[in-house]
Amino acid sequence: MKKVVRLTESDLVKIIKKVIKENNSLEDKIKDTFYSGFNSKPSDEDTEPVFNVMKPYLSSGCMAYKYLADYLVFDVGSPLDFEDCGFSRSEANKAKEKLRKHGFNSWGVGQYAKKIK
Repeated sequence: MKKVVRLTESDLVKIIKKVIKENNSLEDKIKDTFYSGFNSKPSDEDTEPVFNVMKPYLSSGCMAYKYLADYLVFDVGSPLDFEDCGFSRSEANKAKEKLRKHGFNSWGVGQYAKKIK
């Protein structure tokens, strides 16, 4: 049985504003982690931000990220996944090492997480 819910224009505007605000706060948290958390204390030979290094992997599909509770979690594919996406197998280990250097902890097979500020 379907129910019809009637909303006033002001109710609908409030709902939309709330959804936009929630989405923006998530985006802000992710950006904060990408740009401040990733850049925390790079070594002398490693001054490039981690997100710049991860971007090709994310866009090719051999790596993904998600927001889970208060954590930003990266799913890093296997070396074969990296090879299938056109990278060398060693790129998978380089990506994992880059995440570890910048405060991400391993949660299991291929998952690296960092608490968002």
